[in-house]
Amino acid sequence: MEKSSNIGVQQGTYSMHKRASLFKPMICVLPDGYIYDIVPFNPATLNDASIMNNITHLIPNFNEHFVRDDVFILDRGFRDAAGVLRSKGFRVFSPLFIERSSRQLTTQQANHSRK
Repeated sequence: MEKSSNIGVQQGTYSMHKRASLFKPMICVLPDGYIYDIVPFNPATLNDASIMNNITHLIPNFNEHFVRDDVFILDRGFRDAAGVLRSKGFRVFSPLFIERSSRQLTTQQANHSRK
């Protein structure tokens, strides 16, 4: 997005990682590829887990859209939000990550992560 003349908007939309002003939309996609919902215009200063936590707390009917034991497949950026989703009765899956002392996943870990 273009640089805003409003300093508050500039501060909220500037991403140090991308070195540009931007918004982060969050898209909920079902396993069959159907786009279920789009939550637009999250500030660039929030990480993925913070945005997910805000969605679960701020959307009043969040639990009405999903039922207990629904599955959320999330990447590494959402690892801090996994606990909140599990506490609401959802199942959370994400790929395994390589330990600092290793160079690659074991065969069992790689096969489990692919599931």
